[in-house]
Amino acid sequence: MMLEIEKIAPFIPALGAIGVAVLAYWLGLRAYQKQKEHELVRTRYLEGGVDRMAANFEYALSTLRQNEAHALQVLKVFRDIGPHEAAELCQPHSFARLDSGRMEITASHRVQELVGSQIFWNVLELLFAEAESANFFYEKDIGSVVRYAHSKPDNIQDPKGVFDTITSKAAKWDDKAVRYYHALSALLAIATMLEVQHLRLNDVRGFRSRTEVQRVVKSIEERFPDVRS
Repeated sequence: MMLEIEKIAPFIPALGAIGVAVLAYWLGLRAYQKQKEHELVRTRYLEGGVDRMAANFEYALSTLRQNEAHALQVLKVFRDIGPHEAAELCQPHSFARLDSGRMEITASHRVQELVGSQIFWNVLELLFAEAESANFFYEKDIGSVVRYAHSKPDNIQDPKGVFDTITSKAAKWDDKAVRYYHALSALLAIATMLEVQHLRLNDVRGFRSRTEVQRVVKSIEERFPDVRS
């Protein structure tokens, strides 16, 4: 036995060095794999999911705000200057149109995987529907009033009264938009959670169980009781 140990003794330092090298390689490979998985989760669920869905909320809300601002400009010109000048602002394509392709089902599905609820998808659907209705009101209803006043100015005796009536209706659309900003804020809060946590693929399913995630989802469900989650 002693003879055998004496035979391998010169190789022990080399074997130890190889063991250390193998261990270092294994640890490095494991760290690399974890980093690659984290990058995959970030690309798929943050950039391709939460961030894209938040961008779609912003897109719909900015289109709504853009059309609201243009409609108010039209009405102010109608009230202060006249129907002819206001009609010039109601030409075809004066108002922005919503692109329904911006709803992006894939991004919404990834958000649903993360939070365990389709509340954000349903809220986004409602936002696009209400934004379309608001845009129709701004473009068609206000435009028709202005064009009618332009063609038959004698029939419009009180431009200020018309302005006040229509702006009061527009204010209702403005009030409706407020709660969608809360949904956008909730998505951004979820994005922040993903940014600070190095999740791997196996961690994605458990993300929905976190207290702070459940709290965010519940807050949106309570703010949108008319939307099924």
